[in-house]
Amino acid sequence: MSTLRVDNIKSRTGTVVTIPDSHTLAVTGISSIGGSQTIDGSQTVSGTQSVGGDQGVTGDQRVDGNQLISGVSTVSGSQTITGNI
Repeated sequence: MSTLRVDNIKSRTGTVVTIPDSHTLAVTGISSIGGSQTIDGSQTVSGTQSVGGDQGVTGDQRVDGNQLISGVSTVSGSQTITGNI
């Protein structure tokens, strides 16, 4: 298999680089995203995910396993807890 090494990706027709559904964009190591990130579909995170600043979730949020909150947690609206607190 050949290896493609790229220092910069720039779209020739605009500001969006599209990876077709039949392909995968795999990023290993440390990555950084500046600006907004939009995910349409599922996002799976293995390992630790740190969020600095506000995080907004529209729709359902599901946590399998432990969730650690350090600091103040504010809930507006209904909250359903199944199991022990």
